[in-house]
Amino acid sequence: MKKIVIKPFITEKTYAMAAKGWYTFVVAIDARKKKIGQEIARLYKVTVTQVRTERLHGKSRRSGK
Repeated sequence: MKKIVIKPFITEKTYAMAAKGWYTFVVAIDARKKKIGQEIARLYKVTVTQVRTERLHGKSRRSGK
């Protein structure tokens, strides 16, 4: 079975959002919203009211001169 929820995504901004009850996670790229909600509910024993997704692109890295 493929892992859907990979890890919590923690930054200063997401830490402030957690105080409001919004939590962020890194999930598999091909995961659907319904499956994400079910997996969060199963792992953390909570009721999921809404799932929002966003694709984040990595930062470009430069090397050398």
